[in-house]
Amino acid sequence: MDDVTIEDEFELNEDKPFGSKSEFPLRKSFSIFQILSQPWIIFILLSIALLIFIYINRNRRRNRNLIVDYEHIQHETNKQKLKNDQFNQYDDMERIRQKQQKAYEEQALRHAEQKKAKIESSKPSIDENPNRSKYRSSDHNPLTGQSNRGSSDSCSWRPSSRQKPGGG
Repeated sequence: MDDVTIEDEFELNEDKPFGSKSEFPLRKSFSIFQILSQPWIIFILLSIALLIFIYINRNRRRNRNLIVDYEHIQHETNKQKLKNDQFNQYDDMERIRQKQQKAYEEQALRHAEQKKAKIESSKPSIDENPNRSKYRSSDHNPLTGQSNRGSSDSCSWRPSSRQKPGGG
């Protein structure tokens, strides 16, 4: 093989159906512009871009809905807490009012007992004249204030009704 020349190599290469890589029709070197100018490549790239755009918008919308739902839940929770706090506040106010009412009633009862004890202590234990009756005698006339007990002038503090009319 030492005496093989360039012409011999050329003849040997002709016997092969596709002698070198540069001669193979599918193995031609394409530039990036030639690849991107193919219509099917443009369609695939636009489809991928559209899918990415749709995916991003769907995720954005889903995240927005999640945020709105979370805010709605937080708002409802805060509203419920506020309602419970107001209810507890009203309960506390009612308990305080009941305590004050009970304290007032106890104080009023103590005050009434003290008054009663004071009245009972100042009241004479035995009536001074046990023979004296509590009621007036049966001959007393309440309309005139007179009685038949001996004195004709039972109401000495009142002027007599039989006086002469003065001047006239």
